[in-house]
Amino acid sequence: HLIAGCADMAKAQQARQLYQEMVSSGIKPTNITLSVIIRVLERCRLLKEASALLETEPVAHGIVVEARVYLQLLRAHLRERQGRHAARLYRVMLAHSSPTDDMTADILDCCAKMNLPETFADIVDIAREAGLRFSPRAAEAISRGGTRRHRPQQQQGKHEFGRY
Repeated sequence: HLIAGCADMAKAQQARQLYQEMVSSGIKPTNITLSVIIRVLERCRLLKEASALLETEPVAHGIVVEARVYLQLLRAHLRERQGRHAARLYRVMLAHSSPTDDMTADILDCCAKMNLPETFADIVDIAREAGLRFSPRAAEAISRGGTRRHRPQQQQGKHEFGRY
């Protein structure tokens, strides 16, 4: 795949150009092609562009995108602390694919680890609006309220390995 070879910033433009030339010449992109261009854009940290492509191209070309592609990009948005974009992409993911219960739990865990309680709440609300049932793992995360479990603080002056 020529597009996959463009996974650095200097070649993101080349990947976009190859994709556009392919589409313009009448070649219909596949799920794999779209997955690769999304991965290239994600690696180049062009997350908003990747999200826009993921929102428009499947509809324009009749592609059924696997939920894992949405999940990969959604995690990248969360790592970059782009909670609103992640929540929007989750809504798109639910509209166009069928994520597993574990995928939703994974997203909630990621929100908690990144300390994004508002995004956590948005994802829960979107999932509930869609009528999703939560896995036990997701339900546990929800019961914690989207916060990480922290290790108990050690008392001052006491060290795990004894005194000095």
